[in-house]
Amino acid sequence: MDEAIRRLQAAASVGADVAFIEGVKTKELLEKTVKALYPTPVLVNVISGGLTPSFTTMEAEAMGAKIIIFSLVSAVAAVHAIREAMALLKKTGTDHTSARGMDPRKFFEVVGLDEVIEIDRRAGGTSLSSI
Repeated sequence: MDEAIRRLQAAASVGADVAFIEGVKTKELLEKTVKALYPTPVLVNVISGGLTPSFTTMEAEAMGAKIIIFSLVSAVAAVHAIREAMALLKKTGTDHTSARGMDPRKFFEVVGLDEVIEIDRRAGGTSLSSI
């Protein structure tokens, strides 16, 4: 990790806005990294079961980290939800329960189709006007 810290210091010295240190295995190492890179803000990546201990945001902030990301939290939650939905589909033969009232229009709203339709309309397109 000393080499990683040295490279981050070099990057900061030429203008890097944030230092992203990966695989911080201990509280002491995160504190050492923050101190060595000050005043450059340090980003720490927390993944449940990963190399970095499962610090809470409050713990990482107390150690001096300025940006704390949980890079797999939504993907892992999606995997669990997809597995549950597929099991329900297999068991019941329908997606009614897992849809929880979300019809196609509501789904498209959630994923941003309204914005895409507006961009298409402003660009003179009409292919999405019937959606």
